[in-house]
Amino acid sequence: MSSVKDYKVVIAKVTEADGGGYIAHIPELDCIGDGETMEKAIADVYAVAEDLIEIAREDGKEIPMPQYYKDIDDFSGKLSIRLPKTLHKQVSERAKAEECSINQLIGTYIAMGVGDAFGRIESLMERKEESISDMTLFLSIAKEMWEYNQKQQLDLPNDYYVEIQGRPNI
Repeated sequence: MSSVKDYKVVIAKVTEADGGGYIAHIPELDCIGDGETMEKAIADVYAVAEDLIEIAREDGKEIPMPQYYKDIDDFSGKLSIRLPKTLHKQVSERAKAEECSINQLIGTYIAMGVGDAFGRIESLMERKEESISDMTLFLSIAKEMWEYNQKQQLDLPNDYYVEIQGRPNI
């Protein structure tokens, strides 16, 4: 059995305009605590986590295991993915247009997506709002990012549209 102190805690400073202090968040348990100091915010989130785990046990619900820190040396830097043939073709064509390798292009797109998501999540953590409204906003952002990525994949040239029997079709 693990302790709540085994879970990763993310801390964000709250601006004076928003009331000051700190917010502590345990992502695996999705619980938040706050306090005037970092120590008080951490103590508060640990108390919330202990209550959450106790309630989950009483209800017979599964409790997420803590994700322990992994050093950079624990990763090889190699990643193997499978893509649909059509997406592979589009990525290949885009890499050729950008005059780079497919690996460089995919690495760049991943970095852009991770950076964008990190920035959006950090801005959510800085705000003091109810957990449910934060999750709603996060899901809305995730949906927006998904739709944007889908649009980027389907960004077809203007001459892609053809006319069959006098009616425009795709």
